[in-house]
Amino acid sequence: MSFMEKTNNEDFQVNETQLNEGITECIKNANRLCQTALIILESKKNIFHALGLYTYAIEEYGKALYLKEILSEKKDQYLINAEKFKGHPFKFPKALEKLPKNCKFYESDLSSNDPDFADEYYYNNIKPNLSSGMHISLSSSTPRRVDFRARLECFFVDWDYENKSWKKFPKQDRHRLKQIIEFFVLYMQEFR
Repeated sequence: MSFMEKTNNEDFQVNETQLNEGITECIKNANRLCQTALIILESKKNIFHALGLYTYAIEEYGKALYLKEILSEKKDQYLINAEKFKGHPFKFPKALEKLPKNCKFYESDLSSNDPDFADEYYYNNIKPNLSSGMHISLSSSTPRRVDFRARLECFFVDWDYENKSWKKFPKQDRHRLKQIIEFFVLYMQEFR
């Protein structure tokens, strides 16, 4: 059987060794993303890119959590659901549910009002409960969400139809973002 033998609907099967390797690789990749984000923060340039990389590190951690759940039952082969393994709406919230608040409370205008990308968490401009979700401080009374599109906007220039201008990357708190990324890296060291 190959490393990732496909079954139906792109789901695939792995053995226990391969599953453990996948978990390890997810954590390594989350760490690499964090290290790159920290380098960006030290350079004091493109801080918004560091935030985007951090959200992807969180998603990789969510993927590791999913694989670890599968490993909880002793089997010869483990079926990996491709939709969950690859799905942004599944992995990012899964990680946020597990992470301590020190890894996920960060004030930013990172949000989207695009209904086509309503795939993750919704937030209102009221201070949310600190026990779950990536908490974003908002300046508007419109319901907002941190979704995949909002996370992509950390990297790309876009048009603001409401204000009829190019979107600007909001100012970020470099020191606070560095703190939460460093805490996340320490937290992941205890994963297993």
